[in-house]
Amino acid sequence: MEQVRAVCVIPDMRSKWSCFVTLGISLLGLTAVATSGLLAAKAGPVHAAGVLMMSAAAAIIAQTFHVRTWGGSAAWLLSGMLYGLAGLIAFVSAATAGSTGLLLALMLITSGLMRIWWSVALTSPRGLGWITASGATSVLAGFLFIGWPDVPSAAPLIVALDLAVQGVTAIAFGYALRS
Repeated sequence: MEQVRAVCVIPDMRSKWSCFVTLGISLLGLTAVATSGLLAAKAGPVHAAGVLMMSAAAAIIAQTFHVRTWGGSAAWLLSGMLYGLAGLIAFVSAATAGSTGLLLALMLITSGLMRIWWSVALTSPRGLGWITASGATSVLAGFLFIGWPDVPSAAPLIVALDLAVQGVTAIAFGYALRS
């Protein structure tokens, strides 16, 4: 654990606080799209959830490359890639969502666990509890996919809730870094 902490470049992370706020605003925008039902009207609900998750992953990955000099960026990148893979699985396998629900759930859980690990590994910056909460929400969303009887109809709602929490927590973490 000490080696992980030694790698983290906290001053550079603080200087990139606005990247976290921008990511949060992007994720909240995707939440608005998810709740408006615009995508679900043109495609199935699981397709819509997959597109939203891939869009969110693209934002997370882009943000990671923008602030790549801070420690833990590999874990953040992996979290975004897993979230995108879960979205791709949802999009491609929409017709068989019941059989791929477990795989989708595992990707969400792993993505959330990566964020939790990252927030525990970095103990210095203020606001890391927000990132822990974001990871815990993705883990919970994964378990909801496992336990929900009708995954296709629930997918947009679960993804919207997860994106909303990720957006709010990214904004809160960014402002915590700023102060």
